[in-house]
Amino acid sequence: MRRLVLASAALLLAGAPLGGCQTYLDAKADVISGGPQAREAAAQKNLEAARQENQKLQDQQLQIQRDIERMEKRLAAARAELAKSDQALAEARRQSKISQVEADRFRREMADLNREIASLDLELQAGGASNDPQVRQKEVQLRELERRKADLERAIQLSIGN
Repeated sequence: MRRLVLASAALLLAGAPLGGCQTYLDAKADVISGGPQAREAAAQKNLEAARQENQKLQDQQLQIQRDIERMEKRLAAARAELAKSDQALAEARRQSKISQVEADRFRREMADLNREIASLDLELQAGGASNDPQVRQKEVQLRELERRKADLERAIQLSIGN
């Protein structure tokens, strides 16, 4: 029995270095075949692709922010022009150049435009750097509001007689 135990122990001890040797041999074969360099090259390639994608996204975000700022300036200008039109309307009413009914109708239209401008402004502020199609849609809405504002201003000027 003792002999069997010694023989088993001898076999285990003899096999142990071979197991560790295999790991060494595998690592040596990996180095010879260029494994670490290939993995490093692949990692570098992935890193460069991620950097390029990050730069592209940053550029897009900057462009969207610029579009939003430009639209906000246009909205502020539209509000200021509507305020001037309201003052002209009030002055025309004081001088009895237009009737109260016409003045009320123009004021309602201006109030509607102001609400839509405020709504568009809130959407732009809430959206932040939203995706590009949303910014383009807001641009179309803003152009429509500016057109309606210009039409209203012309109607007021025609009614006043200036």
